[in-house]
Amino acid sequence: MDIIGYSERGMINSFFYELKYSREPLKILKDVLTYISFPFKKTDLLKSEDIIISAKVLIEQSFADFGTSDIVLLLDTSKEKYSIFLEAKVKTDSGRFHIDNVFNEFKKGIIGGGILHKKLKQSNLFAQIYYKMQFVDALRCGNLEDLKNGIEFPEYSTKSTRGLGKNKIVLKAINKITEYCNNVSYVILVPEVKSYLDDFFRNTLKKYEMTNKTYWNVEDWGYLSWSDIYKFCELNNFKDTLRNFEFNGNQIQDEYWLKHYRPEKKE
Repeated sequence: MDIIGYSERGMINSFFYELKYSREPLKILKDVLTYISFPFKKTDLLKSEDIIISAKVLIEQSFADFGTSDIVLLLDTSKEKYSIFLEAKVKTDSGRFHIDNVFNEFKKGIIGGGILHKKLKQSNLFAQIYYKMQFVDALRCGNLEDLKNGIEFPEYSTKSTRGLGKNKIVLKAINKITEYCNNVSYVILVPEVKSYLDDFFRNTLKKYEMTNKTYWNVEDWGYLSWSDIYKFCELNNFKDTLRNFEFNGNQIQDEYWLKHYRPEKKE
């Protein structure tokens, strides 16, 4: 039986289920985390001596008005607890993915003010992380009741207040995350050349200043390219996920991707 997953949701489901049923899932999980680049962290996310004791993987977890996360990783290690919010994007047209274009849309949404068509689109990659940062920051401050009822946002938001509401499953996830919110990282997974992502983080993202008083700090942001996942799957013989790469074709593996950073196949 072949199970084929479409777009980023299908890819993520395939990858994490194949990881779960591998021989050493926690060791392999630690290995894949080393592929994440954090340009502004002073130390590695996990040190070589750190051991992942347990991991919870929340896929497509809803946070009500704060959006849905493609992946939330809650890690218990031999020393600390960590959480990672990961947002993934593929491209759906024949052109190449440009991280600058996605970020420019985010900036236009922030400065669009009350002009409806210029308000911040919640589907935007950076908006998705931005909203997660807001509720995590409120959790750190112990404002769970305020989060349930809704916290105010500037006029660029399509909603003047955003809250978690009363959905029991959403609140169950929040209760789990509360234990892990002292060490939070935010990661983007995109079909972009990794060297260009590094340049973007250091010379564009780092220099951007939010024009309002909401929380904004990119020190804990990191990035992955889909080529990292592809390479990892080849090295670890994740056959199902590799089949999904082939099925999804140019949404992830367009000619630019193949030319610049698809790993060379071994003879």
